[in-house]
Amino acid sequence: MAARVAAVIGGTGLVGKCLVNHLVEDPAFSSVINFVRRQPNGTAPEKLVNTVIDFDSLDSAISNLTVKPTDAFCCLGTTIKTAGSKEAFAKVDLTYVVNFAKAVHAAGI
Repeated sequence: MAARVAAVIGGTGLVGKCLVNHLVEDPAFSSVINFVRRQPNGTAPEKLVNTVIDFDSLDSAISNLTVKPTDAFCCLGTTIKTAGSKEAFAKVDLTYVVNFAKAVHAAGI
């Protein structure tokens, strides 16, 4: 079986961290590309590649990857309190989610 590569967005949140840990431990995945806004603190496991991107440019970030993921996972989510406004909340919980889905679909992931 060919090794799989996961692309994850929202991998630094509560649910995303759990997912990323499972993917890193899963022998079916050779690597996990974790799209982040800023580099997380600490050392990442060897299979985990934290890739800093501008979430407003998801399509170009995904289409410019040197390694093509086989699977995509979206764990984006926030609260209005954390986001600061209804508009910022909608941007994370709707706009970025839809844009990620469109970008991975267009890339054949």
